[in-house]
Amino acid sequence: MEDALTNDTLDLGAFKLDGSTLGPNSKIYPLQYEGQNKTGTQEFTWELIFKPGTPGISAILSDDSGVLMGTRGTSSPRPIYSGNGLHYYHFETKAWKTWSHASTGGNLINNTIYDIKEIGGYWWIATGFGPEAFDGSRWYRNYRLEQIFDITDYSGKDWSNPEFSPTYAKCIAIEEDQQGRIWFATEINGLVRVNTQGTIQTSLDDDIARVFLPDSLPNSLSIKPVRDMYIDLNNVLWLASEVGIISYDINNNTWNTIRKSTANGLPSNNIYTVYQMPDSTMVFGTSSGAAFLINDHFSVVNDLPNSSVFCFYYDEMETGDTLWVGTKQGFASIDMGSVNSDYSNLVTEKFKDGYGDSTMSQDEDIRAIFFKNNIGWFGTAFGIEQRISENHWNSFGPEPGDVFQYKTNMPFSSLDHFEFETSSGYESNTLVKQDLDKVAVVPNPYVATAVWERKPYLASGRGERKVYFINLPEECTIRIYTVSGELVRKIEHVNSVYDGSEPWDLLNNDKLEVAYGIYVYHIESKASGAETIGKLALIK
Repeated sequence: MEDALTNDTLDLGAFKLDGSTLGPNSKIYPLQYEGQNKTGTQEFTWELIFKPGTPGISAILSDDSGVLMGTRGTSSPRPIYSGNGLHYYHFETKAWKTWSHASTGGNLINNTIYDIKEIGGYWWIATGFGPEAFDGSRWYRNYRLEQIFDITDYSGKDWSNPEFSPTYAKCIAIEEDQQGRIWFATEINGLVRVNTQGTIQTSLDDDIARVFLPDSLPNSLSIKPVRDMYIDLNNVLWLASEVGIISYDINNNTWNTIRKSTANGLPSNNIYTVYQMPDSTMVFGTSSGAAFLINDHFSVVNDLPNSSVFCFYYDEMETGDTLWVGTKQGFASIDMGSVNSDYSNLVTEKFKDGYGDSTMSQDEDIRAIFFKNNIGWFGTAFGIEQRISENHWNSFGPEPGDVFQYKTNMPFSSLDHFEFETSSGYESNTLVKQDLDKVAVVPNPYVATAVWERKPYLASGRGERKVYFINLPEECTIRIYTVSGELVRKIEHVNSVYDGSEPWDLLNNDKLEVAYGIYVYHIESKASGAETIGKLALIK
């Protein structure tokens, strides 16, 4: 590590890197400590782990100013991080903004985000506790929708006990059909349809209906978890599940299923995502590659960094039309410029962390890809990766020149060594000259008495009278004169406390009471020689 002031370098710590770049899950730990536990494993007195700021990005959208991202968190066997809400990156300022359940005062009902869609001028957000809308500054919640998504009867239960907290239906995906109705897919509780272009009110006139998958679907497909939803250009709703593909023709109210078979060529019933190409071809991400549905048969691409496909994004780039494929480990680009009608001649180019320094630094669980102005955004398990060009990536991690500040409340060990240096107090001549303007006399004028004077417990005569000079230098001389220039009293002020004060008992140098009238005081600092002059009045 390098000292920022002296540029001295010391072998104080070591980095444990995932790849070649310091990023999420990288560690810092001391080199000197060489203790071992009972099993002989190296032990350290402390260890720092870099946690991802945007764990498990699941959805990416963009407007003219920046990029919005939703996080769903990570799962085992990796380090487990919970989703932490929405994050927005501003293109011009390069600043980040975050919305979480806590920071919004509960307006974001849950930090686990599964999907984001822009519909009717609003960002519709699918969360672990149901859907809601957001316009960038204001949140819109429909309480009838929340009642539908709250599938547990918790009336009469004690909310102070976590055991009785309500269980919500997960909102997995959001789509809009050709009639302008919004569809919400839950994980295991069917579909919810809202017959309005923007359900941001609590009006009872909103046509909100639950659509259950029919029991007639084979192999109990109606109760299997849903992973993704897509409404195509023909108003057909597609569902990706762990036991096959489900489709619902919205116009004709008919259901259909597609499962793996030798005849249709579907490589797996384990479906993660569904997407539509510009030529209306449907493509499905499975656990065994990308499957393009051509008529009633699938053309499969499995020459990928990983066979589990989580997302697709089609981009009309300057270099040619490209289909980007996000997988469990790495991503691929498919050149769509010369593809034939049955998609049998697709050529893929694979990218993965470790293939070279010019690629991304984090490549696990790529569940969201988005392009804006030829800049790519790849959402991974441990953060966002920005593809500026083919060989230029930005991982938003620490870079040379960044300053790392570490604060700890951990106890010291016998190996720690600290040095402290202090300087004694001193009086600044410059400040003394400036502060002499603050010197004053209180009370001024003095009218017969002051509140701090003690009562005269005497049979006759006047008790002690007193005024104070305040804001004095540490050492100074106070001289009090009549208006004719005669010296009345000289007082030496010595005090180790800054902003000092000195009393005058209204006696002259001969210990006689002074007369009422106008007096002139002169104060001279012994340290700097600075002077100030003022007046005070004594009124009978």
